[in-house]
Amino acid sequence: MSVQQNHYEIIGAKFGYNEFHKELMAAKGLTEEEVEDLLDDYHDSAFKGIQHHNGLCIICDGMNGEYVYVGHILQKSGNYGRIGEFKSQGKNPSAKAVRKMMVDQLGLDRPCRRCAFTHYR
Repeated sequence: MSVQQNHYEIIGAKFGYNEFHKELMAAKGLTEEEVEDLLDDYHDSAFKGIQHHNGLCIICDGMNGEYVYVGHILQKSGNYGRIGEFKSQGKNPSAKAVRKMMVDQLGLDRPCRRCAFTHYR
């Protein structure tokens, strides 16, 4: 059972968990272990504010292995916070700019869009 819940609004792309790792391994020529090392800097933290790395953040479904969101976080609630508690993080990049960051940093080319989701840890 989850002990942490956050609501997110991002500009980014959603991947299947396994699909994401396979695409990243192929794009960067990395092993599974090397992918995990690379992603350490990009993972959002349950206990800190928004954790962008060069403008990008990755939120992985570690409980069920169903999804990975890659993008720029616009807003994030506190633990069990409500959407009304979101605070804007200032000037936001365009979907085109986030897509370029994904290509440049991770070698992944996916259309990006604004989306909202709830993440359990």
